[in-house]
Amino acid sequence: MSLALYIVAEDQALQEEVFVNGKTVAHHWDHLGVLMVDAGNKHLDEYVEIAPPEDDSFLSSLPISEAERQKIREFEDTRWFDPIQGQAYVRELIRLVKQDSMTTPLAKQSILQDLHEYLTAFEVLVRSGCRWRFKFDL
Repeated sequence: MSLALYIVAEDQALQEEVFVNGKTVAHHWDHLGVLMVDAGNKHLDEYVEIAPPEDDSFLSSLPISEAERQKIREFEDTRWFDPIQGQAYVRELIRLVKQDSMTTPLAKQSILQDLHEYLTAFEVLVRSGCRWRFKFDL
C-alpha cells in the first residue's frame, strides 16, 4: 500500500477525467510544501480535504465535541478551489521543482511526471469550470 494525492472534482461526473497517480507527489509532500512556502506560496496542505464527508470515522475519533465536529464539516463544505488557481499552483510547483538543487534527478523526473498529470487534470477542470480540492488516499 502506498500513499497518493489525488484531485477531487466537485462535479463527480468529472472524477475519472481528473484521475492522477499522485504517489510521487505524496511521497515528496513535505519537501514540495517547503519549496512552495519558501517561494511565497501557500503550502499544499491548504488545498487538502481534512475530513471527507463520506468517512465520518476520522472526525468521530477526534476528542472533540459534536459541535466542533459540525464546525469542521461545515468548513469542509466550503473548501473548494477555483480550477485556474489550481492550474497556476501546479505550474509554479513545476517551475520550482525544475530549479530545485536538493532533489535528485531521478526523483525530480518522477515528481515532474506526476505534476504534468495534475496539469492535464486541471485543464479539464478549467474547461468545465469545476472546483476541486486535494485528498490523500492509502
